[in-house]
Amino acid sequence: MIKAGIFDIGGVLLDWSNQSIFDLMHERWGISQDAILNAWERNIHPFSKGEITEDEFLRRFYHDADVIAEPSQNSVILEAFIKNFRINEKVLAVALQMKANGYKIGLLSDTIDPHLDYLRFVKLPEAFDISIFSNEVGYEKPSVEIYQMTLEQLDVKPEEAFFVDNLPPNAEGASKIGIHGIV
Repeated sequence: MIKAGIFDIGGVLLDWSNQSIFDLMHERWGISQDAILNAWERNIHPFSKGEITEDEFLRRFYHDADVIAEPSQNSVILEAFIKNFRINEKVLAVALQMKANGYKIGLLSDTIDPHLDYLRFVKLPEAFDISIFSNEVGYEKPSVEIYQMTLEQLDVKPEEAFFVDNLPPNAEGASKIGIHGIV
């Protein structure tokens, strides 16, 4: 019997894509989308696991993308979130209805500091029973550890929960340990 719903944020509870960040970086610094994507991919995982700060991420990013700029006092990433990301009200309504009907609901997301700043600004985590963020726990999806932490905090067995993510490997990762993974 299902007792809990677990929701990813980006692409599920928020309508978004990294492209809005890349577009703002291109506009701000005049570098190619390929250079942005390559530098992003080389540096995002330590940032997402909380191993480096945003300043360190940007320092590495600037180096790898050949950006000649001073790190801004204002996060270009947070600025992109605020300008472009919108809460998916339909999915949020489903989650809140589940909670009103006695189900536990949780957030599970690969995040970075500016992402969390935005989420806290719009108070999204407050609506959920628990929140597991990769940059706070040191694991990214689809690692087994991040799903196990989520189950432990919700106090449910894998078969008693479902997980919704927009990326098939993440839903499959949840399914591998017995959670009902949904893309």
